[in-house]
Amino acid sequence: MLKVFLVDDEYYERLSLKNSLPWEEHGLVVSGEANNGQTALEMMMADPPDIAIVDINMPKLNGLELISRLCENQLECRYIILTGYDEFKYAQQAIRLGVSDYILKPINYQNLCSALDELSREIQQEDTLNSHMKSLENENERFILEGYYNDLVNCNFSVQNIDQYDHKLADRLLPGYQSYIAALFEPASILPKEKLRLLLDNIRKSIGREGYICCLDTKSRLFFIFDGNAQNVFPQRVCQVLAAAEKEGVTLSAGIGDICRGPEDLYLSYHEACIALQNCSVLKQRAIQYQNLKSAAAPATMDAKQKNQLKSMITAKDTDNLEVLLTSIYQKMEDEKALWDNIILQTLSLLNLLTESLSAQSSSPISVTGGHGSILDTLNNMKSLDAIRDWIILIYKNSVTSISGNDEYSDVTICVENYILRHYGNPELTITDIANALYLNYSYICYCFKRDKQMTINDFLNKVRIEKAISLFQDHVENVSYVAEKTGFASASYFSKQFKKATGLPPSEYLKTI
Repeated sequence: MLKVFLVDDEYYERLSLKNSLPWEEHGLVVSGEANNGQTALEMMMADPPDIAIVDINMPKLNGLELISRLCENQLECRYIILTGYDEFKYAQQAIRLGVSDYILKPINYQNLCSALDELSREIQQEDTLNSHMKSLENENERFILEGYYNDLVNCNFSVQNIDQYDHKLADRLLPGYQSYIAALFEPASILPKEKLRLLLDNIRKSIGREGYICCLDTKSRLFFIFDGNAQNVFPQRVCQVLAAAEKEGVTLSAGIGDICRGPEDLYLSYHEACIALQNCSVLKQRAIQYQNLKSAAAPATMDAKQKNQLKSMITAKDTDNLEVLLTSIYQKMEDEKALWDNIILQTLSLLNLLTESLSAQSSSPISVTGGHGSILDTLNNMKSLDAIRDWIILIYKNSVTSISGNDEYSDVTICVENYILRHYGNPELTITDIANALYLNYSYICYCFKRDKQMTINDFLNKVRIEKAISLFQDHVENVSYVAEKTGFASASYFSKQFKKATGLPPSEYLKTI
């Protein structure tokens, strides 16, 4: 029920209002009443109504002053004013204040019912639209956060560029733990993404939301980042996740990486978790920590001198010496008979060093591997150390020689723009759809497009839809619902709101100008 507040200094007028209308039949309830503007102000701020019926001529605060004060306090409410004929000029002022309607005294209750019904419909439509928009905003925010963490652990993004990733979300991207532990949970059978997201939501509700962040990784596994300082409760946390999933009828296996010092090393813990998870079925265990695997012997690592040499060569774009040094690093691993897992982790370290070094030279985020796919899958598909060595040398050479030019970003933007121009009529078109269709990463195309076009992809999509709608109107197509449908808007009402926001006129008024 929508709440209605009555404000009139005449007692019998208020009594008549309360008793003359079938409030409940119209989905309304009288939530309160006041005989002057000051009392009404205090009561309405304490318990905001959806609709207020306000007399203009009252003591202390008159109706217009009351509405003005409520607007200053940003109270969301619709107003119907009651006025006599001699107060009509004040009614006009009230309309300018944003009053929805006015009723002349003596009150025609049929007209009042009609006005209330119209306001009820407006409120319900706006609530539905706001709910839908909030849902879309939450969904978009979730995808941005998910994209960030997946980029970070796949060496597609540098922690140094966090402030460029999304200014509004930058403070939320990293939880500020002193250390981190990555864990991956995989269901025994394949589940659609929708069910996995629902499972994640239910796990959050079951175990609480403190001490971790979670999302889906690029292979649709449950990806958790735990607070490394809470190691004493960490095993319990893993058990809680497994138990919460069991309650939902889903059996999970868990792979857990080692603790890492900061977010810049999170990629290492994540890929350790991948390796641990791969061994769950082999060892027939529900959960495995990477440190407990026999293959988790101390990996071959680069010394500080080699790292500094690599960074210097990257900056100087010295591809010849880069090839020599990278070849020697892999030769050392071969001589030491390094285990496969350790070769993979060393390669990931080299990728991360390249990403960090190039990001320090660029004002834009850098993706050295093309911005999509699982690096671990790519490496595991290679059958020899020589193949991995040749691949990493090629990545290094291509990356350092292309950093001075940004042609790839322009190409990405052109592809996104062309895709939107072909598919803008699809009301369910999302950035995720575009990224998947182009085989590119979600956050990667967002960055490239924003940099090149100085607007977001969603803003461009909306701009294209409005331009196409204008074109249809100019071709004398006057059915607003038809135009909304053809240009990809989910409803005529939302289309009208966006059209007015873009052109300054609702569609019905715009048609009159043609």
